[in-house]
Amino acid sequence: MDIDPGAVEIAKLRLWLSLVVDEEDVQQIKPLPNLDYKIVVGNSLLGVEKTLSNTLTFNKLERLKPGYFDESDTAKKASLKRKIDDLIHELTNGKETFDYEIYFSEVFHKKKGFDVIIANPPYVRQEKIKELKPLLKAAGYECYTGTADLLVYFYERGVNLLRGGGAMALITSNKYYRAGYGEKLRDFLSRELTLHKLVDFGDAPVFEAIAYASILTGTRHSPPNDSAALGYTWEKDLSFDRITQVVAERGQKISQSELRPDGWRLESPAVLRLLDKLRRTGMPLGEYVSGRLYYGLKTGLNEAFVVDGVTRDRLIREHKSSDEVLKPFLRGRDVKRWRTESADLWLVFIPWHFPQHFNPDGKGASVTAEKEFKRKYPAIHKHLSHFKKQLMARNVAETGVRYEWYALQRWGAEYWQEFEQAKIVIPAIVQSVEYAPDFGKHYSNDKTSICITENVSFLLGLLNSKVLWWFIRQTAASKQGGFYEFKPMYVSGLPIPAASPKEQKPVEQLVDRILPAKQRNPNADVSAWEREIDQLVYALYGLTPEEIQIVEGAAK
Repeated sequence: MDIDPGAVEIAKLRLWLSLVVDEEDVQQIKPLPNLDYKIVVGNSLLGVEKTLSNTLTFNKLERLKPGYFDESDTAKKASLKRKIDDLIHELTNGKETFDYEIYFSEVFHKKKGFDVIIANPPYVRQEKIKELKPLLKAAGYECYTGTADLLVYFYERGVNLLRGGGAMALITSNKYYRAGYGEKLRDFLSRELTLHKLVDFGDAPVFEAIAYASILTGTRHSPPNDSAALGYTWEKDLSFDRITQVVAERGQKISQSELRPDGWRLESPAVLRLLDKLRRTGMPLGEYVSGRLYYGLKTGLNEAFVVDGVTRDRLIREHKSSDEVLKPFLRGRDVKRWRTESADLWLVFIPWHFPQHFNPDGKGASVTAEKEFKRKYPAIHKHLSHFKKQLMARNVAETGVRYEWYALQRWGAEYWQEFEQAKIVIPAIVQSVEYAPDFGKHYSNDKTSICITENVSFLLGLLNSKVLWWFIRQTAASKQGGFYEFKPMYVSGLPIPAASPKEQKPVEQLVDRILPAKQRNPNADVSAWEREIDQLVYALYGLTPEEIQIVEGAAK
């Protein structure tokens, strides 16, 4: 079954050719099989609701199909096909709707589901399926999440199409292992399937068209208490032609009870125990900072809202009020370990309803705000007017309305004051641990997030330590090229150990040596101080020599 008609025709042709090729005596080639209602075109994810009113039609369909496949008379066969097609048309209300129980009715009539499901579903990001989301939600998917990529629904659909004891093998992206949108799916799969093998290929080049491939095999029945899957994370540079042997030799048994909704990790029991210990020892970062962990700002049009130093100076010369809304600005690439690199960029900070944003619900705010903005900040208004056409188009695309074209997108506007606090800035995608302090009231873009804390030095020392670098690599989504996503959904779960002021002080003192050294010279060697911090952090978590070896072995 495939949504692409061309793929279906190719599948039929390949099956027919394989029969011909396997026939040793060409004189004895049997008639090719009829593949009608066996290989079909359709959307796997949406179907027809089975109701009392259409049950009779379903039953007629199930009676006609065997006769169609057994009939040898051409005219009778054509007549049966017309009747079957009419019933399908009736069940689908005349729409081009695919439904497994209609097209493969005999499977469900005889066995209540398929014996085997093998699939390589398309990897389509959630942003590309906006028009499908309402239909998927209405279809009643248990794993529905508004931000879920398409593969989530293929997994649930596949499981539900299996008979009891039926087998499944899927190859998809590995994103559902750790992504927040995969939580319901992880719980569903662990509950509905006895898992046999899980192979995570990371960024190994399994396919040209997709990175981060993974394989799942399992059978549909509730897992026994002692159920364990063979898990393996592919090692780079290994040949794929030895996959069966490699997985069997190097894979590790993972108790299915360890495959929890908060994330799947194909690791040894020692690694899983260490992860649990760190979680028990610490409080999640999001709680530690009382929820003050935020995404950076999304402007909607950087060329309008991000200006260089020369443009900033000109706007201030044109009207001194411009200085009030020009904020120092950082991009993700400007955030380095222990420091930031200013590119002399400035954000034109105009929140919605500006300059009446302190009273955003005032009557007529959207109508009067622009007039007041133009009067008080004429130079900035003139600057943004050059981009009015693009900004209006942006607003229509995002909100369906054209008003307040001159304002930043709403994302981040509700916590803008937090950017002016002492904070830690976190780049969104990194290859190494790169948390940086900011005491300069910088605003930052959506390729960063920010963490507000009263004790920047202590928390910065923890975040840049080997322990938490190791932890997040076990829990965050990976990307091609050895990159990791440091988005709030992953960073917020980092465990921060309880520490008295006396225990915090040595870490703070070392960080307070590193920061000025890095400010004077970005290439300054601070590795000795970093090693001291690591030893202090190991003690805060109560790590044993064996656990330290796990952390440092992965850190090399």
